[in-house]
Amino acid sequence: MIRLQKGLNFIWTDVDRPDRQFLSIVLLLSFFQGFWAIYNYGYMGQDFGTHMAYALDYFGWRNFKSPNAPMFYWIPRISMNIVGKTFFVEAMSIGFLILNTIGLAMLFWILNQVFKIRFLKWGAFLLVVFFPVRAIHSVVYAGDAVMFLPFVAVTLLVFKLFNTTNNERQIKYWMVISIVTSIATCLKYSFIALGPVLFLVYLIQVRCSISRERFWTYSVRVALCLLLPAFLFVFQMVKSYQAESYTTTTHWKNPADPSKMNWNDILFLKEKDWELLDAPYYFDLKILENHKHSYPALLHMASFSDTMHFWQEVPANVSRIPFQRTQTFDFPKIQSPLMHQLSKVSIISSIWISVLSLLGALVIGFQSVRFLITGQDLLHPGTAFWALFSWAFYLMMVVNFPRLAEPYQWGYWLPRYVFPSLVSFILFGMVLLDRFAVRVRRPHVFGGIVLAVSIAYSVLYMVIL
Repeated sequence: MIRLQKGLNFIWTDVDRPDRQFLSIVLLLSFFQGFWAIYNYGYMGQDFGTHMAYALDYFGWRNFKSPNAPMFYWIPRISMNIVGKTFFVEAMSIGFLILNTIGLAMLFWILNQVFKIRFLKWGAFLLVVFFPVRAIHSVVYAGDAVMFLPFVAVTLLVFKLFNTTNNERQIKYWMVISIVTSIATCLKYSFIALGPVLFLVYLIQVRCSISRERFWTYSVRVALCLLLPAFLFVFQMVKSYQAESYTTTTHWKNPADPSKMNWNDILFLKEKDWELLDAPYYFDLKILENHKHSYPALLHMASFSDTMHFWQEVPANVSRIPFQRTQTFDFPKIQSPLMHQLSKVSIISSIWISVLSLLGALVIGFQSVRFLITGQDLLHPGTAFWALFSWAFYLMMVVNFPRLAEPYQWGYWLPRYVFPSLVSFILFGMVLLDRFAVRVRRPHVFGGIVLAVSIAYSVLYMVIL
């Protein structure tokens, strides 16, 4: 615990007093929001009952046929062994909340390296802290809830890699990256998408800062660090294939069958997308029809609302009193008419955020690729690889949509699968505003306006959840 505290201490000491005060207030608000959601059964996410059945089954924790990696089902069993059966789900969710709060603190450190205007940095941070899909999946029992911290941690460590020329310290960072990536891959298979990008990190490091004398020693040690998560991923895929699991068999369509979500659905808006501005309920089957709505529109709608009602009102017949709470089955929540109207406001008014995020993702992504090819340092290497991590994690999911058996019906378009990337894309859009702000006559006034807008949106997002 002492080592962990010392290891995270730089997050606090590397920012000045106003930033520390701001960060403390925002993290406390976020933590209170998550804790209140846990009290109101906000941890019951998609397929909660199925996940709990696997977790509580004696063999479920090592069953490769299950929808998730077996290690994912260790978490509730560990929680049960520590706190007992009465509050093990709540304790597990509080653990998720603490880990995601640490992830937010790490993210703020990264923003401190990237942004030049303080108020814009604060505004960007507020948007992603209270971004509905991020907030919801800080406590929900799903593999997505444990992806934010490792994603941010690996990004932060890459910044650290390029901020030092000490090879021994760089190797220590690589060892931590290896451990974090290995654990994350054992919790959610798609995290392996960061693996190829990490290999590119090594190549750029060799080009920039590794001497010939140190090349072979350094390369062997980095190779061992990269091989560990790769080996674990391959091992799990082999076991999953042998078990004919969801991951290797059930999710995929017959190659001869037509795609139920094609590239036209993925890339281009559709005529009926306007219906999604009405904040529909996920289980209204009208929005799950194949080819009816575009992926970008569905993603936007579900990102800026609580489309599955995870954080809405608990039915009157369900007790929230300690020792009378239900644990292992889910139930539909109730969205009030007022919350529904505010959700519509959130979806419609946040369109500009999605547009700016797309622009930021494309611009920063292009500059990152150019950095890889030419070595031009318009971007800090850490920022470049942050963008590449985000695109890799996003594309790992999206490029497979045409091959999935039921991408609409089974909700693969939901933002929870790619929300670390979506958080990054929002921040990249805000980076563009930061670059613009430094060119105007009064950058801090412009930043103050953006901060005021971000505060207004944060309040809206907190209210609808």
